[in-house]
Amino acid sequence: MSQSFLDESLYRLDELMQQILRSLYRKVWRSVAVEITESQFGLCKLVKRHGCMTVSELAEALGVSLSAVTVTADKLCRSGFLERRPDKNDRRVVWLALTAEGDRMISEILEVWHRTVKSYFVRLPAGDVKRLVEICEKLLAIVRAEEERFEIQGEG
Repeated sequence: MSQSFLDESLYRLDELMQQILRSLYRKVWRSVAVEITESQFGLCKLVKRHGCMTVSELAEALGVSLSAVTVTADKLCRSGFLERRPDKNDRRVVWLALTAEGDRMISEILEVWHRTVKSYFVRLPAGDVKRLVEICEKLLAIVRAEEERFEIQGEG
């Protein structure tokens, strides 16, 4: 594969992914009556998936600074979507968890998100969807293997 072909393909893929995600988020956000930003949604979605998380865990998972997570979490707590829970065994640890209202809101957005994405994927041939998933799985395996290699090198 030539370097110019790869460069052009990666540029186009980046452009396409950004456009697809922007369009999907616009459609979803028009369909739900919530006052939450996409970044707040991303944070809440992670908390929902894990049950509860610390600020440090969220910062690492989102690839952002501790202060960025703290600011976002503060806004979500003031809005009544997140709450802070002290750890029962270690007073230094504070967990972030969705409130009932936060869980309801994130569930509603996820339902609309899945329905929206599904409405587009159903228009593709099954083989294309299968191949797309396979390619993404291969790419993720490559990325994770490299992350693990760097983590091991960093420890030594």
